[in-house]
Amino acid sequence: MKKTLKKILLAFAFCLVLPLSLLLVACGDSPEEPQQRIFNYASCSLAADVNYTILSETEISISKDVNIRDVINNNSFVVTAHYSNDETEVVTEGYSFHIYNENGGYYKYRIEVLYNGTNVTTIFVKVEKETLPTLTNIVPNTDGSSGYHLAKELRYDPTHGGYNVLTEITTSDEAPDNLLMNLIAANKVYVDTDYSGSVTNSNTPNECYGTYYSSYYFRICANEGYKWVINGEDVTDLYINWTLKKAILETPQLTSARQFTFQHEWNNTEQKFVPIPQGLTFNYHGHEQYLNVADTQTDASNAYYTTISIKEQYEDYFTFVVNGVETTSTQSYEWSIAKMQIAMPTISDGTVNPNDGFVHYTYTGQEIRPTLQSNVMELFNISLPQNSTDAYEGAYGISVSLKDEYYNSYNYQFSSGTLSYYIDKAPFPQAILDDLQAVDFTLENEYAG
Repeated sequence: MKKTLKKILLAFAFCLVLPLSLLLVACGDSPEEPQQRIFNYASCSLAADVNYTILSETEISISKDVNIRDVINNNSFVVTAHYSNDETEVVTEGYSFHIYNENGGYYKYRIEVLYNGTNVTTIFVKVEKETLPTLTNIVPNTDGSSGYHLAKELRYDPTHGGYNVLTEITTSDEAPDNLLMNLIAANKVYVDTDYSGSVTNSNTPNECYGTYYSSYYFRICANEGYKWVINGEDVTDLYINWTLKKAILETPQLTSARQFTFQHEWNNTEQKFVPIPQGLTFNYHGHEQYLNVADTQTDASNAYYTTISIKEQYEDYFTFVVNGVETTSTQSYEWSIAKMQIAMPTISDGTVNPNDGFVHYTYTGQEIRPTLQSNVMELFNISLPQNSTDAYEGAYGISVSLKDEYYNSYNYQFSSGTLSYYIDKAPFPQAILDDLQAVDFTLENEYAG
């Protein structure tokens, strides 16, 4: 009986405790449920690597000799997933990358990193370029234009042939490899043949405007992976002017006097005196073939002018330098031809009387025709007196003047005039006087009275 009562009481107590416990649970705090983690976004950073250099979060550089597809792989990136509960997780799968060529510009490649198909970041790749040797004989233009010009002076040389400016531009490399042409041969640089008006070869001098020449020009470009560094800046192309100037001919040197006297010579065919050409003479230093040499003149004049000039067909290739200015002609030389002084002919026979200085002849009963002497007798008109036979107190006169042809030439200086001579009485014959002295002219007495 007691055992049965005890079981009943225990059952009653259990039934009473269970609802109370449920009631306590219902009235107390509920336990926290776990928070759900939601993906927000992904980020990407670059992993350090010896094959490239990190320039910034979105920039790297590689050597020009490196193939980017050999150095960039999944290990190059650290992709991190970010969740709504602020948790992060480095992921090892589910992302990819793609490499694109930029086709010019500052960067060579572009890398896009994707996670679950969404772009996470873009990395730009710069290719490190080899620095080219400096071009040592080009200098910046000073006329206000951009670009450079060849400092070396090139002048036309008929023995040289055409000039190739690419062999004239030197670099800072050691000789004999210090020519721009060698950089071209090594495929490091090239001439932009599409650049309008580009000229690198010529044998024709540029146009000259006194102290200024026009120029040829061309554009030289660095090939991919090369650059010049000028004033701390990377340069991949250069615009270069160059000039081929005219050859300078040494100025002819005057070797003669500037004052001449008219000269002539006897022409047997024409039977007259003809002028001898005269003019300035020069030392042309062996360049006569290119020059219009000094001209000659025949007539007397106080003012001739001579200029040596370059022949028209050579004006584009040769020049003189006069007072610092290039010109196709020399200075003007003034010169003159004086008239020939002609002396009056002289009487070569007869006797000069010391008392009066005139030529005297002695009466002979025959006409006396004086003989005239001159080395240019053919120049003169001679007019002798009529019937110069008799002796008398006055003088006979011979008129002398230049022939019209010579007088009108203005090449002779002569004053027309008269040559005077005398015919003296013949003295009584000496033999008769001697005979007369031997005659006795005393009268006989018988005849006297």
